[in-house]
Order: sequence, then structure tokens, then C-alpha cells
Amino acid sequence: MMTLDLRTPEGRALAESLRRRNANELGPSSRVLVVDTTDALSEHHVFFERLARLPQVTGVVLVAVGGIEANGGPVLRTPSALAGVGVTLWVGDGPGVPWEGGSQRPGAGLGESTVDDLLAALRLPKVFDRVFAEVGVMPHQAANPGLTVDYATVEPAMMRTLKLRALRQLVATGVAARLHDRESTELTSVVRSATEGDATSVRQGSPLYEAMTQAQRELEAASRAIDR
Repeated sequence: MMTLDLRTPEGRALAESLRRRNANELGPSSRVLVVDTTDALSEHHVFFERLARLPQVTGVVLVAVGGIEANGGPVLRTPSALAGVGVTLWVGDGPGVPWEGGSQRPGAGLGESTVDDLLAALRLPKVFDRVFAEVGVMPHQAANPGLTVDYATVEPAMMRTLKLRALRQLVATGVAARLHDRESTELTSVVRSATEGDATSVRQGSPLYEAMTQAQRELEAASRAIDR
């Protein structure tokens, strides 16, 4: 596998040598890992065209590093020359961007998992092939990899407690039902009406009542059509 880092003078010099139809520098490998900055993708379009035309190249993974802010908002412009032969991974920040969601702004990276770790993983043929296949079926053949993801977990015992509480709310009747929300009470009434053939317990004017009324009208209309 060959790595072509267009961020460095050496990488750009190697890209210049791709003018020949059979670039010996690439070797027999069909996998090429390309690294570039987002603001230089348009400038280096000619390099991508040369790479895509080489017969021994069947798969390119482009790692674009940097911001994508434009006048009209965030836009990632992927090289059209790689269509069909390459996919793009966008890394907005090399050291990583901790973010807890919501309106909080992303913080500064801690340097524990960086873009270099991503590149080291992509140099493994099995990882390269899997990324190429998965991103290749995504819209615009582009994705943003999560290098490290921290998320909260729920202990099994707590999950069982929460499921039991939700189940009790769904089937609650009488005094217990009034302690829960109105939706659980209506759900119980639907079960009762289905078993007893009585829809009077559904609150009139509610979305559920309107849906049942509409269904009843359509059923009666269908019955009349069959009779005719």
C-alpha cells in the first residue's frame, strides 16, 4: 500500500511523478492512501485525476484534514476525479474534538487519539478495504470518522428497573393510572374496548378517538361497497 501525503513537499513531488501511465513508484499495490488539507483539495485536483487514471489503482481513501467553513456555511468539496475509485474521510481537527452534544461548543483535542492513529489503522489492508466498502455506499462517498467516542451506559439492573416501571405505566388502571400520564390511560382504554367491544372509554376529541372514528367510517363504507 502507498501513502501519498500532499501536505508535504515530498508527497507533492511524488504526485508530480504520476504523469506516467504506469507509475512505478506506486508498485503493484492497488490501494492508495492520500492525505491532504481541505483548503488544498481544489488546488490538487490534477493530482487526483492522474491517480484515478492509473490502471493499477482500484481503491483510494482520501483523508481530508481541516475546517470546511465557507461563505454559504460548512461545505466539504470532495474531488470529483475520485468518483468511482475513491472515498473521502473528513477529519475536522487532527488532535480530536471532545464534544458532549447539545449547544456546547467542541473543546480542544487532548492528543490521545490523533489523525496519525487513523492513518496507521488505514494502512492495514483489512481496515482500508472495510472503510473503502462502507464509505463507498454512503451519500457522496464521504464520512467523518469518530476516533474516540465516550458515552454513558446503563447498568443491567437499572435497565430492568426502568423497563418494569414503563411496563407498569402501560398497564396501569384505576387509581394507579391517574398517577401516570394521560397517554397510558388511553392505551389501557384501547385494550379494554378491544376486549369488550366498547369504545366509549376513549376520550372524545382526542387524536385516538378521531382515528377510531375515521376507521369505523371507512369500515362501514367498505361494507356498503361489498353489499352493492
